[in-house]
Amino acid sequence: MSEPTRDPGWRQGYRLVAVLGLAGCTETGIVAGLDSGVGPEEAEVFARPALGPDAPLPIGDEMLDAWAAPAPEPPMASDALFAEGSVHRIDLELDAAARLALADEPREDVPATLRFGEQRWLVGLRLKGSFSYRDLPEKASFKIDFQEYEVDQRFFGLQRITLNAMVQDGSMIREHEAYWMYRRLGVPAPRHGYAEVWLDGQRMGLYGVLETIDGTFAERAFPRDAAGPIYEGGYGVDLDDSDPARFDMHRQGELVEPWSDLAALQAGLLATTPDTYLAWLEDRFDADALFRMWALDLVLGHRDGYVGRGNNFLLYHGLQSDRWWMIPWGQDQTFRDGLAVHGGYAGELATRCEASPACMERLDEELRYVAATWERWDLYTHAQETASKIAVACEQDPKKEMPCHAAGVLEMIAARPAEVRAQLQE
Repeated sequence: MSEPTRDPGWRQGYRLVAVLGLAGCTETGIVAGLDSGVGPEEAEVFARPALGPDAPLPIGDEMLDAWAAPAPEPPMASDALFAEGSVHRIDLELDAAARLALADEPREDVPATLRFGEQRWLVGLRLKGSFSYRDLPEKASFKIDFQEYEVDQRFFGLQRITLNAMVQDGSMIREHEAYWMYRRLGVPAPRHGYAEVWLDGQRMGLYGVLETIDGTFAERAFPRDAAGPIYEGGYGVDLDDSDPARFDMHRQGELVEPWSDLAALQAGLLATTPDTYLAWLEDRFDADALFRMWALDLVLGHRDGYVGRGNNFLLYHGLQSDRWWMIPWGQDQTFRDGLAVHGGYAGELATRCEASPACMERLDEELRYVAATWERWDLYTHAQETASKIAVACEQDPKKEMPCHAAGVLEMIAARPAEVRAQLQE
């Protein structure tokens, strides 16, 4: 089958970023000379790849429309936090009252001090996770809010960050590599870096530093259309016929009535038929980004993602463009082999696609594209380099729950494109 024809108008609002040096960070603080996280490989994110996987990746206004053509600007300060190869140091401090409050209500913010280098921030801190949830003094994961107690306070330009303990990932590279691929494919996805975390002088180990999906993320990902609401779905919370208010609203933005736009989207979805579904999807979503996300979910073997389980996703509504985007989340179960790319879809949007021949044809095209670019961009080498850069911190992690071992992930990366092509041929 020939490569799909691409609409040159791309609604996804990524910036065109210059490849410039930026002050970076080490575990002792901020030092000059470390390159920004935006390098030549990341610059390709900001324009959707053209036609075939071997075609050049044009970057310029010809690839963008009114919703994705911001004025060029220097890299953001937060790029240094997510710079490839960096393992920072973050110290957290909790007083006795905060620890007691956290033990009683772990999902509620308590005051904490975050120290990075010589700087300190008063922050809101709470525990996070579902199957990966751990209480203190185990290796807990944290959500950090820099504006919980200090209005307009930011950290590297960010309002919030997530510190993932990665207790279910012995390789400690699954999330990093998955998000790297999403972003390069033009999918709006968070950035990911690394830090060794200390709590009240106790070494907690190596953590993934993850960009939180909030208003700051929207400003970066959708700079010309950043005022929209952000909803989080998950297992049992989807665009089926249940109450859309079950979605957790991360941000109302400039939406007048909460969940009203989500209810309208749901009503449109439920009115589709297999013959009309693809046209509806292309009208309401940035379909290129959506199909790329689903295809990568499947190639990654992500059983806990939207297509595999109806889980780990957010929805963003650009109010000016009246366009929707799906944002991936929770990538610690990626790079699992054996997942079939056809059949057994779980997310409501994906199951309706499975029932539509035209939609499945479009998804198959994206599966071929993702398998080819996986190899073209040499994900194997990138993952190998990431594992090497965090190897010492991983081995020295006193609270890790399994041995540091990336071999299984690397083996899957090497074998998966051929497996996907074989399944598509069948």
